[in-house]
Amino acid sequence: MRTSRRHGPPSVSAWTRSPRRPLTSTGRSTLIAPRQRGTISKTRYLTLHPHAMPTSKPAHEQLEHLLRTGHVLTTREAADRLNVSTRTILRAAKKLEGRGLPVETTHVGNMNQYALSEAERYPESGDRYTENQLLALIVAIEAGRSLLRPTPLTAPLKAVYDDLMTRIPEQNVFTLDPNEESSRWYFQEARSVPIDPDIFETVRQAIHEQRTISIDYMNASRQTRNKGRVIDPLVIGTQNGAWLCVAYCHMREDIRDFNLVDIQSIEVHDTHFEPPEDFDPILHFDKRFGATTGESYLVRIRVAPEVAGYFRRKKYHPTQQVDHEGSDGHLIVSYDVEGLKDMHSWIRSWGPAVTVLEPEKLAQQIQEDAEAVAAQYASQA
Repeated sequence: MRTSRRHGPPSVSAWTRSPRRPLTSTGRSTLIAPRQRGTISKTRYLTLHPHAMPTSKPAHEQLEHLLRTGHVLTTREAADRLNVSTRTILRAAKKLEGRGLPVETTHVGNMNQYALSEAERYPESGDRYTENQLLALIVAIEAGRSLLRPTPLTAPLKAVYDDLMTRIPEQNVFTLDPNEESSRWYFQEARSVPIDPDIFETVRQAIHEQRTISIDYMNASRQTRNKGRVIDPLVIGTQNGAWLCVAYCHMREDIRDFNLVDIQSIEVHDTHFEPPEDFDPILHFDKRFGATTGESYLVRIRVAPEVAGYFRRKKYHPTQQVDHEGSDGHLIVSYDVEGLKDMHSWIRSWGPAVTVLEPEKLAQQIQEDAEAVAAQYASQA
């Protein structure tokens, strides 16, 4: 793997843009004079004392802090403590409940009194984690290990987990044993082959610095190698196990996906870019059915009764919609997708239990596949 920088550009900390980010005629950011070099700021780790009262945070966060540190307060007491109105406290309590915090509310006279159960409070000493918060961290780390397996982020994640376990006193674990709990969860590992660590880090840094890059890229579907393809990397994402760099391609003049596994070398440019104003990563990924993209289609399928339960229980795509349910239990299901390649493969995996109603193009492809398979087996009879 080869990574390089053109003309030895300075690090991102040595450059600055004007507040309005003046643009060139091509819409690219223009770099202005480097800042004067100074001392490099060191990484700082923030430690919050469990009984420190934050003063600049929203009322609901301050109220949560009081309740988690064991306070039992009426509406008036909380209002006086935070120097806000009782109406603000009422709204703050409702907001905490809306976010899933089980606030115990009782009536004292004509006022509410708020408290949290022991399990939701911060421990008396040590790290500020409730049992539920610790469980969420363990599960998130286990899920992250599986998802990040092809990337160089697995080792740092494990280091965070190991550090977390050493900093949580045994008496703060309650009924939860972190070492045993991690073995009680399973997440399917990403199916991508390992990504070159240098490629991954260079792409990530280019996204962070908004720098244009050139890549040598192997197109897996066409089995062709593109040398020096110039792109503006926008985001790293995963789709069906594939780790993708979504980028503006200068050659295609459009947004394209590049599998990180297929990037063979990178050259970082001096030039910065501005992301397209209309680019939304959520919309970019939600429309497609798999790792490939293309023209937009409305796909409607008939689902046989024997597999209809799967479609009632699971959304196979964000746009999945059940349009009709027949008296015999069959379903008519629709999808709004970009590209048909992955949809084609997915429908074939259901065999005769799923029939394409539209578009006609997709139905014809499935029919031709079925006829080819039938002919192949007939020739062997």
